Amino acid sequence: MNNRFLLLLALSFMHIYSDLWGQNPNAPGTQEPHPNQYFVKLCHGVSNKEANALMSELNSVQLWENKKIGLRLWAVKQLPYSCSDGDITDINEHLVRSKRKTNIDDAMLNMVFTLEGNDFGNGNSNFDNLNLNGALGSTPVRIAILDSGISDAAIAASADYSGPVVYTGYDYVDDDPVPDDQNGHGTHIAGVIYDIVSRISTPSNITFDIRKTHDEDGFGDISNLISAIVDAVDAGANVINMSFSYYEIFDSEELNPLQVAIEYAEQKGVLVVASAGNKYQNNDAPGAVPVPANLPNENIISVASNRSDESLSSFSNYGSNSVDVSILGESIPGPGLNGNRAYGSGTSLSTAIVTALSAILGTRQDQFNSCEIKCTLINTSKNVPAMQGLNQANGVINFQNALQSTPSQCQQACPDIDPTVVMSCGANCPPETNDMNLCVPAEVT
Repeated sequence: MNNRFLLLLALSFMHIYSDLWGQNPNAPGTQEPHPNQYFVKLCHGVSNKEANALMSELNSVQLWENKKIGLRLWAVKQLPYSCSDGDITDINEHLVRSKRKTNIDDAMLNMVFTLEGNDFGNGNSNFDNLNLNGALGSTPVRIAILDSGISDAAIAASADYSGPVVYTGYDYVDDDPVPDDQNGHGTHIAGVIYDIVSRISTPSNITFDIRKTHDEDGFGDISNLISAIVDAVDAGANVINMSFSYYEIFDSEELNPLQVAIEYAEQKGVLVVASAGNKYQNNDAPGAVPVPANLPNENIISVASNRSDESLSSFSNYGSNSVDVSILGESIPGPGLNGNRAYGSGTSLSTAIVTALSAILGTRQDQFNSCEIKCTLINTSKNVPAMQGLNQANGVINFQNALQSTPSQCQQACPDIDPTVVMSCGANCPPETNDMNLCVPAEVT
C-alpha cells in the first residue's frame, strides 16, 4: 500500500474525511501530518557530504531541494526504526530527533489537508448585481491558480464560455504537465475568475497559469503548494489565487515552510489572494487560524464572504486585523465538472472574485504593484454598519470606487520591495554561521 492510500484509510476510520461537494461550508478542511515526510532547513554552509551524512543518520532520503528558498523535503525510509536515541515509532518522534541535529536549523512536518467544502445550491444568485465591469489597461498580468486543476471538457461544454481557457500549468499530484481536474473545485474557481476578466473583451493581456495541487478527493500536500508557488513566481505570476486554507497554531519562532515560499513571492512583488476560511470564527483570536490567509506577510489579501444584503455570511471567518476585505461569496455561478452551471458558496468563491478584480486593477497600473492593489481594495470599500470590526475595510468591496481611485492614494503605504530574499537563521545553527548576513538561500557545494 502506498502512503496516500494509508492516509486516506486512516482519515476515513477517524471520521474526519469530508467530501468537497455538497457539504456545508461550515465544515473546515481536515489535515494530518504526512506519515513519513518532513521539511528540513540546513544551516548555512552545510556541504552535500554533510547533508548526505545527516540523511543517513536520520534514516531518510531526499525527495527534493529548492535552493531558491533554502528548503529540502526529506522522507523517512521506514517507521518505526531504532537508533542511538532509542526507538523512533512515528513521524512526530522523528521530527523531535531531527530538530536536535547540529547542522539542521529547523525542521517541520509536511502536512496533508483537504479543501474546505463549498455549498452548491440553487441558482438564486445576486452575482450580476455586483457591477464588476471595468476596462482593462495595457499592463500584462499573469494569474496563477493553485487548486485541483481545470477540466477543459467542462469549460467547453458550458454555455457560459465562448471559447477555451488558454493556460500553462503543471500537475503536482501526478507529476505531469496536464493539470486535469477530477474534483471540480479548481474548474469552478478558474471559471469564475475567467468569466470576470473576460466580460469586456478577450483578455489578451491577462494570462492564466493552472497548477494542480489537490487530488480528486480534495487532498493536497504542503510540499506541492510550496513547489507550485515557487514555480508560479518563476513563471511570471503577478497574482496567485489560493481558494483554500488549513488551520494551525502559528508560531513566528518556528519554521513555517509555506510562509517561506510566500516570502519568496512577496520579495518578487506577487500578490497572494487567500480564503479567510469557512468556520465562522474570529481569526484575530488565539488558537488555530487559517493558513495562508492569516500569515503576517503584507502581500496576502485575506478574503471573507458576505451575503447579498452586505452582512457577513453565516459560514465566513472574520477579524478586524486579520481579514482584509469581503465580497459576495454566496451562490456564485461557475462551471460544474460535468459542464453544467453550478452555484457555489464559500470564501473560496469570494477569493476567486477578488483575484479577478486584482488582475483587472493590475492591468491599469504602469507597473504591477501588489501593495497598491491591496491598499486600494481596502480603502475604497463601502462602509457597512453590519461589517464594522469584522475586517480591515469595515465593509464590502466597491469595485467601481476602486477603479476610480488614483495610485497616489496608496503609494505612501507601500514599502519598496527588497529583491533579496533574506531568511533568518535559527538558534540551532553553530554560532559562526548564526549571522543574519549569511542567512540567505545559498548554493550547496
